[in-house]
Amino acid sequence: MADVTFSGNAVVNNIKYVEVRVAGGTITKHQIVYIDTSDNNEVKPADADASASAVAYGMALHAAASGEFVLVAKNGATITVGGGLTANTRYVVSTTAGAIAPQADLGSGDYITEVAFANSTTELVLDINATGNTVA
Repeated sequence: MADVTFSGNAVVNNIKYVEVRVAGGTITKHQIVYIDTSDNNEVKPADADASASAVAYGMALHAAASGEFVLVAKNGATITVGGGLTANTRYVVSTTAGAIAPQADLGSGDYITEVAFANSTTELVLDINATGNTVA
């Protein structure tokens, strides 16, 4: 399998799972982001290649440029997207910045952060678990 390519809008089931953050770089809709504690706690695209950037925080609900506000869906949110998911699949932070992929796509040395479970081809439940482990 490969990184998930989403289509359509991202609709969250409940506003209590949404937070306003500041983008620390260019963010695109549907990207998984982490909080960069070394850069004013701004959010940036998550990436499984490094321990700090692999610790996902949530999913960007729209695009934002560096310094702009961005709405981020947090852990526990159910997000309806236009498609691109494989039903009954758990996804992790990918080595492609901001993307998610099945865990089997990670390679040796990549950091494992479980991000979400796909209930269907259009519904994703954020269930973030930064394991701190790497692929052997």
